[in-house]
Amino acid sequence: MEAKLKLIAIGLTLGLVMGVLIQPVQAGLTYTAYIAVLEWEGPTYNVINEVNLAQRVDATVSEIPFQGPTGVGARYAADGRKMVYSLDSGNDRIQGFEANATYIYDRSASFTFQALGVTPAAQEWDSNQIILAEYADPATNWVIPGSEVVMIGGVTWTWVADVSGFTAADQVYTIDYDDVSNAPEIVLPTNSLTATSSFEVRYLVTDYQGGGTAAFGLGDLDYGNSSGVTVATVEIDEATGGPTSFEALSSIVVAANENTATSDDIFVIDEADNSTNQNEEFFVYTVTAAGVESYQEAYDDVLTNPTDVYVAWSGASTIASQAAVGGGATFWADAAASITDPNQVTGHTYRATVDGAGNTLILDLTTGRTLVTSTAWANLADPLLVVPGISADPPAVAPAAANYDWATTASVVNHYAFIADAGANRIKVVEVGNFNWAGDQLPGDARTMTAQPAGAGLVGAVADVEYDVVTPGTVPINWVTWTLTAPIKEGSLNTITADPDGTPVTWTRYNNVLTAGPADRVFEVDWQTGQITFGDGIHGMIPPTATSLRFNYTTTPDVLRYGTSGDGPGQFSDPRSICARWNSGLGQFDVYVVDTGNDRIQKLAFHPEDPALQIPAYIEYVTEWNFGVEVSEKLSSPWDIDVEDDASGDVFIAVVDQSNHRILVYEDTEALNGGSTPPEYSTGFGTMGNGFGYYAQAEAIDLVDNGTELDIYVADGSRNKVVKYEAAPVPSVTLTFTGASALPNSFPPASSYTISYTTQNAPDGGWVDFYFGATGTFDTSTAKLCVPAGSATPTAGTAVWSFKNSPGGTPADGSYYLFAILRDGTGVRVASDAATSTELLTIDSKLTTALTLRDQWDGDPTLLMQNNLERTVEMQLVYPDSV
Repeated sequence: MEAKLKLIAIGLTLGLVMGVLIQPVQAGLTYTAYIAVLEWEGPTYNVINEVNLAQRVDATVSEIPFQGPTGVGARYAADGRKMVYSLDSGNDRIQGFEANATYIYDRSASFTFQALGVTPAAQEWDSNQIILAEYADPATNWVIPGSEVVMIGGVTWTWVADVSGFTAADQVYTIDYDDVSNAPEIVLPTNSLTATSSFEVRYLVTDYQGGGTAAFGLGDLDYGNSSGVTVATVEIDEATGGPTSFEALSSIVVAANENTATSDDIFVIDEADNSTNQNEEFFVYTVTAAGVESYQEAYDDVLTNPTDVYVAWSGASTIASQAAVGGGATFWADAAASITDPNQVTGHTYRATVDGAGNTLILDLTTGRTLVTSTAWANLADPLLVVPGISADPPAVAPAAANYDWATTASVVNHYAFIADAGANRIKVVEVGNFNWAGDQLPGDARTMTAQPAGAGLVGAVADVEYDVVTPGTVPINWVTWTLTAPIKEGSLNTITADPDGTPVTWTRYNNVLTAGPADRVFEVDWQTGQITFGDGIHGMIPPTATSLRFNYTTTPDVLRYGTSGDGPGQFSDPRSICARWNSGLGQFDVYVVDTGNDRIQKLAFHPEDPALQIPAYIEYVTEWNFGVEVSEKLSSPWDIDVEDDASGDVFIAVVDQSNHRILVYEDTEALNGGSTPPEYSTGFGTMGNGFGYYAQAEAIDLVDNGTELDIYVADGSRNKVVKYEAAPVPSVTLTFTGASALPNSFPPASSYTISYTTQNAPDGGWVDFYFGATGTFDTSTAKLCVPAGSATPTAGTAVWSFKNSPGGTPADGSYYLFAILRDGTGVRVASDAATSTELLTIDSKLTTALTLRDQWDGDPTLLMQNNLERTVEMQLVYPDSV
């Protein structure tokens, strides 16, 4: 008997091991990729795609390059100028640049084909030219030389000076970079393109926003401010005004001037200031749209090696005011009262009591403190300067006997500076008043005390002078008196002299009188309110009765001093950087602090004072994090931080992870609802090196909303560069589980699986890594590589995973999730995809292969044939789902 058989399929007998899903799958996550498009070191700059060509910033620029830049601050003005200020610490200067150049991605789908001979227009192409979107006659924008990439049919073409003599097969193009008319355009050899051609162009284009005439070389990177007809150089140094010696410039932040939207306020930290008359570690300049620099003020309260400052505000500030109560105007504002120093105005109500003889007593009704003891009318000065921050104008003749009340309203300052006072392991919140207001906003006001004078016009003749406080005839325990204004500068009001003009006795300030003994002459000071509290006779002495007390003090713009040394919530170890944003939905400032010594970021909430509810300003701890790309992968010496809302209102935080030579960007998804979950990793970029876009020592970062995406600027102190990053088109990677790659499925360890995938907008030089893991959440500590890292290109489409050749060895029996990680040219993850719980791949060593023949007609294994009958039997080979 002979049988002729066609074997079409095989049946398998198997044993199946199921996997267990514990965590949710992270499928389809995408990350914004940032690419370095421009970097400069002062006199010259380099651009993407032509990183070795140093191009001139300006023909007349200073030839001194950056030396150890430690800060960068950017602000995009409403008039279109993208101002970027570099803190060139090694050269003791701040330089302003306009970094208006923008990297463009465009492709044939956005263009229209025109037949050869038709007058070209922007975003059109014909057989031998591509007309870019910025095309005009005369030209107003130019492609920056060498920055372009021209890809036709997926192939990158090469620039030549002239395409004459070339053909389409040579794959070359040219751009007349400085063409003044009918530009910019890409010129190709004859018949290089057809109506069905597919091409992509990328290029860095100028964007001149100045007041003059656009020209090649303007609108790329300009040293100075282009608002006028010509570019005005912007440089702040020790000769500009203000501090005459820069010692260790460490931080800069740029904000819109409160009065002129086109002017920039430049806030600076010099952590090693050596001034003697005034502390100049934190100071401010203003740069106008015309490029005029002017010094504003310096803060003079105590800082200990401050390292960073950030400025945020919740709205416009309101200057202090005053108004007579009832008939009080008869005394207080005979002509007019003026605000001479808004930051001293307390918001208290004052009363002048005039008796029948014209003698006058002036009290602070809010605290009970006496400003002027009863004195003859003629002794009052005109103007009268006894009320802090206000010049009053009493009438020439004493008014009728009565009480004359006068209410003041303190300034509402909604503009705050947040300072990382690293040497003291704390942060400070400082009010920044309007620099157009009278008086000063950042320096404290020194107030002195003396005996009240007697003599015509002497009482209240000198501002910032108070008169001795006199204790009552019976002094109660824990007796309280007050300064006339507050808050109080650190290091001031440390002593009070009792009986200063008789037998002086010194009393000393204690942090807590409850720790004092009965013989200790001590007192407490609430620096925020100016309240002075004495002892109770057991804990600190009770001051003597009817005795003059005299003390001097200085005011401060400090609102809060927060934090102590340690590693707990609200504690710090070398807090190097700080940033903040006004959260209008929650009515608070979200504050982010780089706690460098603890390798973490802390998020805090700063609540400004609520005068209506009498709730003082306070800070509360919200959350913290110390992870990088993955929860298991940690920060190492985080150094700088910035926060910015994008055009959609999403909140992003960028961190300089210095020891890891990278930038990490997180999204604070809890910013809208006030939750305490740490921000989520969004994207990252950078690696150690000396080349374009690499880091030797990243020092500072600044985020700016460009209206669509965020731009990022980074200062590298070792490479002596400032680098501009822009968001690239969103990259993606997608695993496809169809055909031969369909899942779920099971395999013996000796077999293989073809991973199928697609990518879009993959970064140049990038690759795709494939991992497998037992849970649906990708974790670098547990996921293992399927194929060697870096071996799969974004365009390959498939990768064969031979299980026994896995980099980590043959996988153990089990069911696994597959992960695809798209990386940029430096290895940073820019996109990912993952299998779901219905797309598991199972490795099963119990799988065996067997051939079983069955009759399709009746399902039994018997075939009946007559003797000497020859038949062709068709056998079907069936693959169960388990194969």
